[in-house]
Amino acid sequence: MYSDPLSQTPTYQKIFKQGREEGLEEGREEGLEEGLQRGLEQGREEGKLEGLQQAVLTVVETRFPPLSEFARQRVTQVRKLDKMEIAFKALAAAPDENTARMMLELLAA
Repeated sequence: MYSDPLSQTPTYQKIFKQGREEGLEEGREEGLEEGLQRGLEQGREEGKLEGLQQAVLTVVETRFPPLSEFARQRVTQVRKLDKMEIAFKALAAAPDENTARMMLELLAA
């Protein structure tokens, strides 16, 4: 097996160690930044979802008060933003309580 005599010198070992430490530090910083970005994006999505959930509940409480508790049960089960957007639009445009109930039943299905 071939052994490079240069790699055995103290100077080489010192430079190699320093390079490895700098690489690790750089990797940690990049990983931390990426993690923060993902966390921020996830927080934004959760905030939008919570806002839409509250908007749906407000629409139901205002237009169809008898469905308020049923809506609260259904809305808290939804974890997808696009599904809440569709529900909000459908409930805001629902012509009557029966249609609103049907939309709420489909919401958590």
